[in-house]
Parts: sequence; structure tokens; C-alpha cells
Amino acid sequence: MISGTCHCGAIRVEIPEAPATITCCNCSICRRLGTLWGYYPASEVTVHGHPEHTEAYIQGDRMLRTIRCRTCGCVIHWEAVEPQPDSRMGVNIRNFEPALIQGAQLKLLDGATTWASVMADELVGSPRRPFKAWHEEHPMPDKPSFDERVAWHRAHAMACACRPVPADIRDAIAAQQAGA
Repeated sequence: MISGTCHCGAIRVEIPEAPATITCCNCSICRRLGTLWGYYPASEVTVHGHPEHTEAYIQGDRMLRTIRCRTCGCVIHWEAVEPQPDSRMGVNIRNFEPALIQGAQLKLLDGATTWASVMADELVGSPRRPFKAWHEEHPMPDKPSFDERVAWHRAHAMACACRPVPADIRDAIAAQQAGA
């Protein structure tokens, strides 16, 4: 279980695991919100602070409601207006620590016209290269403690992310967030 929060912390979302795929949609609402969606069965997602600290927006065909924090305005998730036992939920993965979701593949969805999608990796010719200036200013310490490794990988995931975060570090970050 990993968790993420809105900016002010009034809303906390728990998902069973990091998504393997994150979707960037260009429909009229998603492109304005700047969200990246991870999809889960609604029964596997727990949203603390909802509905008491949230507001909903329902648009278009009135099938989905987009939920945001009433205090800071961060979009948290979308949910079915009329939930069914097999309903799914779109969780805004931007509310999660980057080190926890690093490694997910990005899917680009044309929600504006065709509903066709393509994996972003298919559009990029070369693998991601290190951000050399960041690495020069923030080298991994010699013989770092575990806490120093965690701190370095957290910063690295935000600035460069040229390599994956090791599983033990991701687990430690998730445990820290769960205890927060």
C-alpha cells in the first residue's frame, strides 16, 4: 500500500501499489488539470478526508465526477457518479512521491478526439540521459547510510530520474509516508 496527499494534506489517498502505467489524457478537462491518471478498481482505493474536505465537478456526459481538495484545490481522483460493484477510479498520481511511482510507463491518450493511445516510449528515440549538472552538484556520498541513500534517491527522482529507485528505498519512502 502506498499513499499520496494533496498539497495541504487534508486528503490522503491509498492505493495497493504503484501503477505500471500512468495515463496522460488530452480531453478538455484533463489537459486543463494537468493530471496523470493511475487506474484501480474503486474497491482497492481508500480516500481519507472525502467527502468532508472535497468538492466535486461533474461535466459532459455526467458519468464521472472529478474530486478536488476544498482547501488547496489539488485534483485527487475521479469516480463514477453512479458506482457499480466493478467501477474503477482514476487516481491523480501527481499527488504521490515521485520516487514511489518512478518506472511507470507513460501512456498518451487522445481523449479529445479518437480515444486512441500510444505509449510515450514508442515516440522517444533514445533512453533518458542523466542530468549531468545535477549529478555533479549532488553526488551520492561515499559509503552513505541508508537514510542518506533514501534522501539522495528522493531528490534524484525529483530532479533527474535517470535510473530507477531501488526497491528497498521505495519501500522505506512508502513506510515513511504511511507513518506520516
